[in-house]
Amino acid sequence: WTVLVLEEKMKKKVALHNLGCKVNSYELEAMQQLLEQAGYEIVPFEPGADVYVINTCTVTNIADRKSRQMLHKAKKMNPDAVVVATGCYVQTDEGKLEKDEAVDLVLGNNQKKNIVEVLADFEKEHQRQAHIIKINQTKEYEELELESYLDAELAEPNVLVLDLAEVKVEEEPWQKEEEILRLDNKLRERFGYPKREEAFPQPWVMAEKDKESHLIQLRFKIFSDIEAEKTALALEEVKNTRLFLNGEEISTKAEGYYVDRSIAKVPLPRLHRGENILIAQVKYSSRVNLEAMYLLGDFGVKLAGKNTRLIKAEEKMAFGDVRSQGLPFYGGNLTYKTSIDIREKCDLKIEITRFKSPLLKVFLDGKDCGAIAFSPYALEIRDITPGKHRLEIEFFGNRYNTFGALHNCNETLSWKGHPNSYRTVGEAWSYEYQIHPQGILKAPVIKIIKG
Repeated sequence: WTVLVLEEKMKKKVALHNLGCKVNSYELEAMQQLLEQAGYEIVPFEPGADVYVINTCTVTNIADRKSRQMLHKAKKMNPDAVVVATGCYVQTDEGKLEKDEAVDLVLGNNQKKNIVEVLADFEKEHQRQAHIIKINQTKEYEELELESYLDAELAEPNVLVLDLAEVKVEEEPWQKEEEILRLDNKLRERFGYPKREEAFPQPWVMAEKDKESHLIQLRFKIFSDIEAEKTALALEEVKNTRLFLNGEEISTKAEGYYVDRSIAKVPLPRLHRGENILIAQVKYSSRVNLEAMYLLGDFGVKLAGKNTRLIKAEEKMAFGDVRSQGLPFYGGNLTYKTSIDIREKCDLKIEITRFKSPLLKVFLDGKDCGAIAFSPYALEIRDITPGKHRLEIEFFGNRYNTFGALHNCNETLSWKGHPNSYRTVGEAWSYEYQIHPQGILKAPVIKIIKG
């Protein structure tokens, strides 16, 4: 950034005040550095300063009011001082600030880097009205249009949750399909075992009693529109389980794990089009827990209510909810990839304002450019050279749609991590999957900032 330096005899005092988020704080520090380099003396936000810079906030109505109050406070402390309003409140209420006699300069977010030059121009003209920076009068950037569908890379295999199974106890007939945790509770009640609910003890602290086990068979139906190669089954209690796929017993020798070391990953033979039958035989006792299993592989999943099908994986993906793009149960990271063509040296501003993710990361030509997690949900990349560049946006997943309370339909609960939230009843229970939105729900806005 170009910095003008004040002569010693012209040295002025400037006081700065920040309202709002960490991003505002960082930007205020950048402006302070520019002012110091230009020869301004930084002083406390008290009477006696020649310039007052207030970095405003507008996240709530209270923040709006505090912004206005601070601007008026500055003018009262020194009526002859130059009061500069900048920040998010400026962007949303420019018209009112232009009419506010307490404000001498209105500085848009895209003009913060020019604060030294703007103050110098104001000193020359001494006319307040001529030096309000018009935020919306001129377009100082152009928006870069992204393709509707982008290359996308999953950080791990896709997943199909298997938690609805028919059950067979010993030599008894097969029983109708049931959700796996409900089934576990029914069997525990039948055999006199403690239920796995709020006060359920861990197996290693349970008393040595009733060593008798029961042979339980779980039958999962996997419907597929594709020939699925190189799939795997992730499951707990692998050493206590025999597996059969389409009538053939398969090895339970684990090759790694899925997410947690207690969830072993077992390779599966090819899944054919149509219906595939997976049977898990479990030696069931009070120390054995029935848990969901997870089919892993390079496939998509179509979900309708409680019904699932394997489909061909999407080759490209659009911004929007990933649940409708073959990833209803996926909990890993996902990276969108595209190329951008820059005609002249510039800065980039990437705004991603709607997403369901703990964190987003942005990479340009393989370099980590930073994260987007907090308001105002934007990231600037400076000094981009002309030419083609590879832009990647990594969406960080979370595991709720894989391991969460997927049949709890009580929308009034803000937290569903309690053990009993997995075993709801009545109106709070649904066999249909109650999964949450995931992904970058609104396409990023990429601004090319010139000059």
